[in-house]
Amino acid sequence: MKKMKTAIFTLAIIAANMSLAQTEKKYDSAAPYTEDLAAVEKNGRYGFIDRNGNEVIPLKYESAENFNESRAAVKLNGKYGFIDKSGNEITPFKYNDVSPFRQGRATVKFNKKYGYIDEYGNEIISIKYDDAENFRKNGTIVNAIVKLNGKYGLIDENGKEIIPLIYDGMGNLYSDRALIKQDNKYGFTDESGKEIIPLIYDDAGSFTDGCARIKLNGKYGFIDTDSKEITAIKYDDAEDFRGSRALVKLNNKYGFIDKNGKEIIPVIYDKVKSRYEFSTSAQVILNGKYGSIDKNGKEIIPVKYDYMDEGYITSCTRVRIGNKWGLVHENGTEVIPVIYDSLEYDKFKTLMGYVMQIDRMQVTLNGEKFHIDKNGNRIK
Repeated sequence: MKKMKTAIFTLAIIAANMSLAQTEKKYDSAAPYTEDLAAVEKNGRYGFIDRNGNEVIPLKYESAENFNESRAAVKLNGKYGFIDKSGNEITPFKYNDVSPFRQGRATVKFNKKYGYIDEYGNEIISIKYDDAENFRKNGTIVNAIVKLNGKYGLIDENGKEIIPLIYDGMGNLYSDRALIKQDNKYGFTDESGKEIIPLIYDDAGSFTDGCARIKLNGKYGFIDTDSKEITAIKYDDAEDFRGSRALVKLNNKYGFIDKNGKEIIPVIYDKVKSRYEFSTSAQVILNGKYGSIDKNGKEIIPVKYDYMDEGYITSCTRVRIGNKWGLVHENGTEVIPVIYDSLEYDKFKTLMGYVMQIDRMQVTLNGEKFHIDKNGNRIK
């Protein structure tokens, strides 16, 4: 479990909470709303407000995480604890580190050991582990990876061992298979802990929708939950499946395969970026030019730009041809023509730091600096 930090949110979430910009006139910074409350900060102290701007939890904490499962982690006098949405402190402030609640449990660290508390603050699983991860749910099975005496295994939400703590490495259950590592070899167990796929692979990823990436003798391929090869083990590199597609690399070129092992997008691209879950598009580079393709390989944004920002902000991304900048929609439409000498999003301050103001950009044209809106209209 990594040291607790102020949560970092995607720009999409920030965009959905832009109304907090007005709140920040009163506070030094503010986080987006979660579960109808938002963390706010003034003079280094944190509390929470409701959607009407009322301070429902006083600003007395040294740090605060957003609410999750009606509980928020806060820090006081150098130690961490949890509060409910009424501000009641459900644990003492004694922990060195904590993680947000997941599946009714939160990971806590005390005196260099880890354990779990329930929603009422009870230490439901002993604080004895050398490391512990958040609980996850696979089908009906809630499980968490824990480490004790240098070995990993899985426990359920009551602390019962699902998979014994005997492995050098461990993954969560996915598709009723858990990734295991022993003596630098990888394999898989089923939900009962039986080693169903032998420890023979040089590398492997967890199962995703019944498919797992594996490496053998320096090459990558994919297997199903019965260890049957979906593809030949021939690729120089590969990533796990995302949205029914997996990125593969062969002879320094990239493409995609489907879950039947078919190369659904030819392995011809110099680079592939910003795939997300490949529900809509992937940004690609071909012969030094940038563009995007859909999940069947059809061009959406023409592969003609000299540069393209990775990812989209409100469905748009900056592009450049030569020394000129513009903005293109993910559907391929140039919403702001590629004519500007510079184009940058404005920024405003939040609890997470400075973030982009998505509806306002600063541009330079023929030496003149001014602002435009997301449709390219000049703002006076």
